[in-house]
Amino acid sequence: MILTGPEKTRIQLPGLSEMWHMLDSIEAAAPSLPVALEATSVADLPWVDEPLTAQSIVSEKTQAEFGVHEFTLANGIRIVAKPTPFRKDQILMISSSPGGNSWVPDSLYVNAAYFADLMQQGGMGKFDFVHYQEKLTGKSVNVTPYLSELEEGFSGSCRSTELEDLLALLYLYATQPRFDTNSIASFRQRQENVLRNMLSTPYYQFAELKQRIKYGDTPRRGLNRLEDLPKLNSTTLHHIHQERFGDLNDLLLVFVGDFELEQLKALAQRYLGNLPVRGRKESWKDLGLDITPGHIDSTSRGGIAPKTLVEYTWHGGFENTSQERYHFSSMVSALQIRLREVLREQESGIYSLSFNGNVEHHPRPVYRITLGFNTDPGRDEELMQKAIQVIADFCATGPDTALLEKIKSTQRQNRQKAEQENSFWLAQLHQRYKEDWNLQGLLTEKYLELVEGLNAAVIQAAAKRYFEDKNRIKLVLKPK
Repeated sequence: MILTGPEKTRIQLPGLSEMWHMLDSIEAAAPSLPVALEATSVADLPWVDEPLTAQSIVSEKTQAEFGVHEFTLANGIRIVAKPTPFRKDQILMISSSPGGNSWVPDSLYVNAAYFADLMQQGGMGKFDFVHYQEKLTGKSVNVTPYLSELEEGFSGSCRSTELEDLLALLYLYATQPRFDTNSIASFRQRQENVLRNMLSTPYYQFAELKQRIKYGDTPRRGLNRLEDLPKLNSTTLHHIHQERFGDLNDLLLVFVGDFELEQLKALAQRYLGNLPVRGRKESWKDLGLDITPGHIDSTSRGGIAPKTLVEYTWHGGFENTSQERYHFSSMVSALQIRLREVLREQESGIYSLSFNGNVEHHPRPVYRITLGFNTDPGRDEELMQKAIQVIADFCATGPDTALLEKIKSTQRQNRQKAEQENSFWLAQLHQRYKEDWNLQGLLTEKYLELVEGLNAAVIQAAAKRYFEDKNRIKLVLKPK
């Protein structure tokens, strides 16, 4: 037995003798507890009791060049399948349906924010969380629901022999969630304990400040708050579930891995073919939650640890083409190496460095580049200036020959390795079918054409575009 707790409440924790007494009292009471037989009997039941009639496949298409088979069920659900030999006994799945919590009003948003966690904690069908975990003993199957801002769906994985388990779990999550009051109360209590400890740290407060500066006071971009936990309730969660998962006619599912196509089709007709549909034509809702434009500098103080936290963010609109996405990611990779060389290796001035860039396709194409590092308070101003100078020099000259070749060589090697991974194909197929992009962009020769066409001038031009100073945020946390 391991007992953990906050240092500040150590004296409130039970001592060793109390712990032994608790264990003895549980053991003494065990013969009178009638739950053991019930748990065993429930866990032995099948996932789905009701008979599910196989629904028809209304259209099929094969993209032989990519080893991909597409089929659509009578209820409108689309399935994309790619059997692969890459990893024996592994199947990966991801699905999505447009809409997300963008349709949930702000007054109910906290329920949407915790929705997926509470969905898992409550279990599904006749299986509460305990029985659900017991039934999964010895299995590798996993299904995780999600509700993001613009879409909802499931991700999952399983062994080849567990494909029916995976689809049965997805069916139950979509049709029979258990948002019972006991599991909600338990979750609320655990979350409250976590938040009380986190709220006492200056870094959580700094993270909250950063979100307010970037997005204002909208609850959709703020961090979790104690005062929101009482708003969690079963009625609202069931309502959100019905709205978001009660009509899945536009659901897209992608399966990649070690499976037989005919088996997947037969199981999909039973479990996916009986998912609920109402025939709505729906998309996500643009909430207008863009990062605050302009030039923003903010410095705050908190904590006594001798280190300064620094975060820069550059952001703006993005020309969403495959070539531009490639140039953007190549520029970020090159500059990440250069910043690490200067700030960490040459200057020996930072404890850690993060530098990344990402592109969001919806509600409108935008990019975001974030540089973060922490350093000694005595050198923070010097290293902030040094970081900006490195970026300015990079915009002026681009990468040198050695750095350019390093980027291109790494890209070739990574692509060669990725094409033998199920996770690569899962992500690529999901993105391309979701966005209705041509699969031709997945051809190895198409990617290598981009790599061979990459040069210092292209990367330099990308740096100039994306490091315009008109939309830049600098946030600094110094010790008290």
